[in-house]
Amino acid sequence: MGRVMRNIYVFGGGAGVVLATCALAIAADLPPSLPIKAPVRSAIYNWTGFYLGAHAGYGDGSFGPGTNPLPEQGVFFPHSITGLIGGYQAGYNRQLPNNVVLGVEADVSFGSPHDVPRLVPAPFHTTFDYFATARGRVGYAFGSLLPYVTGGVAWGQTHANLNDVDGNVLSKRALAHIGWTTGLGIEFAVGGNWTAKAEYDYIDLARRTMI
Repeated sequence: MGRVMRNIYVFGGGAGVVLATCALAIAADLPPSLPIKAPVRSAIYNWTGFYLGAHAGYGDGSFGPGTNPLPEQGVFFPHSITGLIGGYQAGYNRQLPNNVVLGVEADVSFGSPHDVPRLVPAPFHTTFDYFATARGRVGYAFGSLLPYVTGGVAWGQTHANLNDVDGNVLSKRALAHIGWTTGLGIEFAVGGNWTAKAEYDYIDLARRTMI
């Protein structure tokens, strides 16, 4: 299975954080445990099964006022607190006789390298280490096409770099955050056990204050 688009809103790392991301992923259903002697193509695609995959995309957001975000390199897009992102996901779908598809999915995403040219000296800078979600999915199968909605819990980790007057890092402190996510997407079979999808997620993580 795959994914293309996610939006993440967070509060953390010494102040509020609002983050938006989009990602593209592709993955494959795990093969059956017993070999099939002769390949048989079904006239109707069935979404039931476990899957593993990877995703890549772009993220954007805000930590709120006074947090001195550490900018990430967006390359083809404006820099943000996440920039380009990538990660992994795994899940399970169950297609019912009425073509409703129920599923669960967990994923984790990591940000791109820091955009050093945009970095200016400040007492501290805040950024993400990772963010992850565990979600339920509900969709309706139109053969090999599956539109769906999704939602569940989200969590992540930010850290703040404490800097000297020249902007050199003196120390770091990490903070964990937990929150929620909701989104929607559309998935389609691309051949064999492979599928891809476009998905948009909104993620809101709890505010943390660094003392």
